[in-house]
Amino acid sequence: MPRKRSVNPLKKTNWANYKATQLRGSWRERAKKYGECLDDVPTRVQIQAWLESQQPIKCYIEGTFISTEVVEVDHKIPICRGGGFGLENMGCTSRYYNNVKGSLTEEEFRSLLKLVKTWEDKGVSLFKRLMASNHIFSRYKRK
Repeated sequence: MPRKRSVNPLKKTNWANYKATQLRGSWRERAKKYGECLDDVPTRVQIQAWLESQQPIKCYIEGTFISTEVVEVDHKIPICRGGGFGLENMGCTSRYYNNVKGSLTEEEFRSLLKLVKTWEDKGVSLFKRLMASNHIFSRYKRK
């Protein structure tokens, strides 16, 4: 029987604070990696206020509402493509769309979604391949 993962109590009581703390640390590490100024990364308080202003959380790509369990904050223009860490470049989306989108811009990804809507499988097989290649590529880049 699989072990049940315990949920951090802070995540249950104050989701925005928990997520803001995680995002701030992650963005600071990425800013260092890309040689960006750490002052460009918003503070935890700014991120938390922004997350709270997004309630109820709506996907910036698809327009559907998302639960806090699967929400991720995505760079509309990826850092590797010249995007910044400012909150104006951020959008809430589902974990699935964030993984599929990879390093595509918002416009490129929306165009891709529009195209695959006409396909028989609605792009499911393509999205699986994109997620696999994003995972492999990110592992390869770290070495």
